Amino acid sequence: MGDSLEENYLLQTQVSQGDQQAFRTLFDGYHPRLFQYIFNLVKSKEVAEELVMDVFLKLWLSREMMGAIENLDGFLFKIAYNKSIDFFVLLPGIKLSQTLSGTV
Repeated sequence: MGDSLEENYLLQTQVSQGDQQAFRTLFDGYHPRLFQYIFNLVKSKEVAEELVMDVFLKLWLSREMMGAIENLDGFLFKIAYNKSIDFFVLLPGIKLSQTLSGTV
């Protein structure tokens, strides 16, 4: 995402203090990768976009703890994975194993 760990940590600190521009920078940097990751799981552009927005909403709502996150990539992709799994739990008729194997 950023050029260095220090730059990412600075952005995290700024976001934790409510800096909307820093949040936008993180959003712009992570959105394409998170979208592709979720799309590969759910196989729907619309659902993937909605879940990416959920990831960033969760990040914004819990922004006060951002300074304590040591691995922002891991944190965001774990949220993305969990949101994707939640989608399948709530969606009747489609099994997660079918989607992960590409049979949907």
